Amino acid sequence: MRFNILKYLCLLAFPVVATSCLDGDPMNMPPDGTSPIVMMTYNPDGGTTVNSGLQYFANSALLNDPAHPTFTATYAVTIQGKVNKDVAFTIDTPEEALDDYIATDKINYQMMPDSAYEFVNTTATIKSGETYAEFQVKFHLDKIDFTKDYMLPVTAVNDAGLPTSSNHGFVYFHVVGNPYAGAYKSTYTLERAESASANYVEDPKVLVAQDKEVLKQQAGKQPFSNNTGITFLFYVNEDNTVTIESDPEAAVQITPSSKTSTYDPATKTFHLYYEYLNTAGNYRRFSETLVKK
Repeated sequence: MRFNILKYLCLLAFPVVATSCLDGDPMNMPPDGTSPIVMMTYNPDGGTTVNSGLQYFANSALLNDPAHPTFTATYAVTIQGKVNKDVAFTIDTPEEALDDYIATDKINYQMMPDSAYEFVNTTATIKSGETYAEFQVKFHLDKIDFTKDYMLPVTAVNDAGLPTSSNHGFVYFHVVGNPYAGAYKSTYTLERAESASANYVEDPKVLVAQDKEVLKQQAGKQPFSNNTGITFLFYVNEDNTVTIESDPEAAVQITPSSKTSTYDPATKTFHLYYEYLNTAGNYRRFSETLVKK
């Protein structure tokens, strides 16, 4: 289990928004005189573009949220370098790309079922002097079995013979089959050092699979709606106790509190106990119950 945690931490040690490993200027543009290349990028929130590829694999995970049965993902093909003619692109989903990530997480992904997605557009032309063409794919999350490991590897072929980046040539939309992942109803008590405790409800709260065992979740955020960086990692042990660990990407370091966290498989219910110190050194202590929807 510790190997899985360390493996995940290594994956996310890179910044979410960053330039790629390709030679060139900060936007991956090859130096003058070198051949242009094609790169895939992804817009996970429809606004901020991030690099694609194995290094940023976690960005393209699909989440099970019954309140939102469909999800439309926006991604793009970019030409890095100068091309003095129009270039036509066609989206491709080669099944052999399923093996790309096995060396990293040992998961044998299956191709995502056809019923689970539909491409909004599959062709586009980047005009001479331009560098960017946007695409979308709509996922039917209610038709995906989130206990299985699925992937939709998306790339693009072109009619100009331009080579595709070896490390940023795919967007790997995927589902990790973690049986605990998905939407829950959260009820929790928050104790603060400087004020009285209070009770809150969040419905739904989504637990995100990091691998087949590890989950990531937002701590109780009802009173802290302006802070999305209060996250932590946890997993279920063989005796149904739950181990809580800090998230290296979080704005705060969450640790388990004195009471033991547990999981009840009969009712699919988590009882989690965790805490952290804010910037003023005051504790925030949570007692949270999560019931799967």
